[in-house]
Amino acid sequence: MFRSLPPPPDLVHAVEAGVRVDLPPDTPGQGHAGHTLFPALPHAMLTVTWPVAVPQTPPAPVVLFHTLSTRPTRHDHPDGLQAVGLLVRPAAAACLLGAGPGVLTDAVLPWVAVAGPAEAATLAEALCRAHSTAQRLAALTASLRRSLARAAPPQRWQTVARLCRGVGRHGLAATTALGLGPRQLQRHCQAYLGVSPKAFERLVRLHGALSQALTQAATPGAGPLRGAALAQDAGYADQSHLGRDLRQLAGGSLGQLLAQAQPEAAHWPLAWRARHAAPGGAHGLATGRPTVLSDGG
Repeated sequence: MFRSLPPPPDLVHAVEAGVRVDLPPDTPGQGHAGHTLFPALPHAMLTVTWPVAVPQTPPAPVVLFHTLSTRPTRHDHPDGLQAVGLLVRPAAAACLLGAGPGVLTDAVLPWVAVAGPAEAATLAEALCRAHSTAQRLAALTASLRRSLARAAPPQRWQTVARLCRGVGRHGLAATTALGLGPRQLQRHCQAYLGVSPKAFERLVRLHGALSQALTQAATPGAGPLRGAALAQDAGYADQSHLGRDLRQLAGGSLGQLLAQAQPEAAHWPLAWRARHAAPGGAHGLATGRPTVLSDGG
């Protein structure tokens, strides 16, 4: 159904992971959800999808850029889904979208709107020549690499990455480390990320808590998961604070989310996260060797 894939070494700073998805059509009584539920994410996603049942004249694959999300999102696919995607780190997404008052959140954009007509056409040609999932993922990765080379020169990358790290860890308290006043920090976050420092810190904290919970749940012999300890480790004031964020940003309680992190359930992205987080769970498509992926911004 899905497979977690590590990014190429030269893109580890910009891509957390790749994923290959193959969901069959929604069939009554077969247990397939027919839709996918994603938690809010500080990351972006770059995806390419194509039909499960190939018609006589197959349509061109659809390439979309999903921006940072501030709420749980639902995607319906009753006819099934075949896709590959890249989980793009916040700093890379911010560089691709550019700084400005109109940075979008909770949006799904055609890749041409982000990368430009020339790059979108180059990727479309490569996807038309691709005859396998691996080739499609390679084409998508190459397109992201070229786009980042244009959108993220070293000085710009360092500025945006430093902002994401500082605000993700400290929220409004990052002013001292970043050398910015409170209003400047607000303006920078809105310009580059589309959200306030507090909102971005909240997303990063939730992402860390979910990753930690799923890692522990997927690790043999790790023992029972204790919500209070998880909340403390993830930086929440208490367990009820964690519970509120899980319900508001991920769509359920911790117990519900862990129970639904199954390949055939609507929360299969959490099952992917669990497999990605488990020791030896992420494997390279070409080498099959386990790869450790970092969670930094």
